[in-house]
Amino acid sequence: MKSLFLSLSIILSCYAIAQQNNSVSFSTRLKSDQEKIIENPVKIKADEVYMISFGVSLDPKSIEGLDNLEIIMIRDGGEKLVFTMTTSYFLTNAGDDPLKKGNKIIYPKVVNYRDFPETGESNFFSVDFNKKMGADFFLSKKGTDYSNSVSKDEYILTGYVNGYKFVGYVREKDLNGEYQNVAKYGPAVTLSKLASVKIVTSDKIAPMPKTDSVGDVQDLMKIGE
Repeated sequence: MKSLFLSLSIILSCYAIAQQNNSVSFSTRLKSDQEKIIENPVKIKADEVYMISFGVSLDPKSIEGLDNLEIIMIRDGGEKLVFTMTTSYFLTNAGDDPLKKGNKIIYPKVVNYRDFPETGESNFFSVDFNKKMGADFFLSKKGTDYSNSVSKDEYILTGYVNGYKFVGYVREKDLNGEYQNVAKYGPAVTLSKLASVKIVTSDKIAPMPKTDSVGDVQDLMKIGE
């Protein structure tokens, strides 16, 4: 038992040391100067947005033994979107961080008016599907049209990254009472500190509409809360 605790302590210590090199940060470009990148903005005005990105810089040592990464965005009021990628995907597709030697960095686009000027929607990295995050979720006064959260003139957008280790499959009943093999992961390993930016919303941007998909049961269960 002592050797088990010792091994866990060593693993956690290694993670902690590697995590010190990890970082996440928001950046933005404005319509008035679309080529200039503003790193770590304190405030972003919705009507001025051309692009918002979320930089994820990780020390490869900090994700050794982990199978999945989750990039998590939270809008005040409890609304959040979670997107996943495998650690192998990150290591294969991320570039070398020019500011942190040895780190790999990737820049998922959160809001992108460059490619989708009509809506601002953007592809966000995801293992399961190319999830599109509309600018309306982040830049409208209200997050979604079925949410009970209060409309806000401004709020804090927060982002961070967690890692998970796959531990196996378990059989669970679905909504139809049929058993399915469901992947299970170990407890979250926090890979970065929080990054945050104040978003000044716009009443010109409609709230994110209710999804037509019924694939996310958890989201559907929250409707009406």
